[in-house]
Amino acid sequence: MPNDRSRFAKAGAAVLDQGLSSVASFAASVAVAARLSVADHGRFAFAIAVMGLLLGLHQAVIVEPALMHGQGRFRNEPEAHRTEVWRLHAKLMVVIALLMAVVGGFGATFGGREAMNLAVLALVAPAWLTLNLARRLEFVALRPERAAQRAGLFAVAVGLALGWLMAVQRLTPTSALLALGGAALLVVLLDVRRIRPEPTEADMRSEVVGAHRDHAGWAMGATVARWMPLHGAAFLLPMMTEDGFFHAGTLRTHLLLALPMLQAMSAIGSLSTSVYARRRAEGQPLGLTKSVVGWTTLALGYAALLVGFGGVALTALSSTPTHLSWRLAMGIVVVVQAPASLLAGWLLARSQSRRLFFAAAGAAIFSLVATLVLLSRAPADGAFAAVALAYGAALVGMVVASLVTGRGSTPS
Repeated sequence: MPNDRSRFAKAGAAVLDQGLSSVASFAASVAVAARLSVADHGRFAFAIAVMGLLLGLHQAVIVEPALMHGQGRFRNEPEAHRTEVWRLHAKLMVVIALLMAVVGGFGATFGGREAMNLAVLALVAPAWLTLNLARRLEFVALRPERAAQRAGLFAVAVGLALGWLMAVQRLTPTSALLALGGAALLVVLLDVRRIRPEPTEADMRSEVVGAHRDHAGWAMGATVARWMPLHGAAFLLPMMTEDGFFHAGTLRTHLLLALPMLQAMSAIGSLSTSVYARRRAEGQPLGLTKSVVGWTTLALGYAALLVGFGGVALTALSSTPTHLSWRLAMGIVVVVQAPASLLAGWLLARSQSRRLFFAAAGAAIFSLVATLVLLSRAPADGAFAAVALAYGAALVGMVVASLVTGRGSTPS
């Protein structure tokens, strides 16, 4: 059994993995925010919002079922499980690449400036999602340190690409996306021998496909709900207001301050899913309450720094305007995301895809209505209020789903 020190080390590796990966996309956003106009940053944010939706789809169909069952139902045949997961992933990548190529090509035909970025995602998305799966399968094997190694190489490659683009004055929203995709592809190719599964005679195709299908049927419905808090406003703003890309850029620049903690909690939530699943399979206490208290306390400290010193950071970063109320909204986002991520991991570990869907769907409906109303009345202030409300609604949904699931048993 792993001791407390080992568990702490794995949690640290999980945070490091997510942190290093986030540094890459964070650096791309920072470079665009610092070197280009606020509106161009908004265009980059729009493309990232679409990428986030694709990532959510990939999470629902491929990653989450692997995290749920890799240390539970299929723990006795890990290589056979990995083989089938990679087969499902390859099929989904073909669908995504074709979809983005068609959407981008159709938009470019009519002269849409943003259509080029959507077409570029046909190249970027498969590479980025492949690297994401390679890292997450290390979480399934409870080896987050390997995931951190790949994330570190990814961050270095992105940094070098962005540095070159800025040196030759070729940085644009489109070239920044290509830098992310090219770096992801490089890491996958360099580490392909460790990423690919070992040959196995076990045939688990029907079981794995069935497990993924059972989860995806509910989880795909929750994809938009989880996408809505971080990306919904940036996606809707350009469609609703004349200065939509400017407002989206302002919002995205503020979110850059919150993203390190948001991504860290996403990593902890992913690792917790596998840890909780293994503990549950072995009949151990899951330890949810202790985790929620500890990580929420850390998030409170981070939020205080964000609100107090975020204005200075934003001034140094770009010409984006800022207000205390906007930074307070970002602080709220950071604090509520910590328990929400852990509760989602707990629900996944207990195979509660259906309840997770209803919780997320309810939060999504509320968030969408609130976002549309707020953006129509006050695009700038409304965007920040909408993001805070969306994250708050997501937490409420997770709490309700967890209470219903835990009735008659203890969640800790």
